[in-house]
Amino acid sequence: MLFRSVYETGGTVIINSVKSIEELGVPEQAGEIAIVDATGISEALFGRNMPNTSMLGALAKVTDLVNKDALFDEIAVAFGEPNRTAAQKAFDTVVITKK
Repeated sequence: MLFRSVYETGGTVIINSVKSIEELGVPEQAGEIAIVDATGISEALFGRNMPNTSMLGALAKVTDLVNKDALFDEIAVAFGEPNRTAAQKAFDTVVITKK
């Protein structure tokens, strides 16, 4: 089983994958589900699997926990413009669904 039932019912799940929700076997108690190809984005931009900043971009889109502009500015300062681009691509391409 890919997921454990350790989060609360209705919680948000952000997944780095190209698979569908059905293929991933997301538990029934998941509320909002977001899927982004963070690995594909990082491989296209950096030539290797470094999905961290892409996942932060998806987080910014899916939740209201962070201010997108402030986060992306900090990513650019700390990790460079290519990482800001990775975050933006994830922000733009994450697919959000309700199960």
